[in-house]
Amino acid sequence: RITYFCDFIKARYGIKVVIGTHPIPQKYYDMHKMLGTWDSPKWEEIIQPTLADEKTRLSYN
Repeated sequence: RITYFCDFIKARYGIKVVIGTHPIPQKYYDMHKMLGTWDSPKWEEIIQPTLADEKTRLSYN
């Protein structure tokens, strides 16, 4: 879905979508881990630039 959203924004508005502009907040990280929504190679690739250490993630809560 995220790749569809990125493609849509680019096609509709002509702007590039940038993923990974800030670290994932710890509360989002915990919820997605619990739900298993990021348990795939594609998602691991997508979130890799935003995975910081726990201290940094907590500062973004």
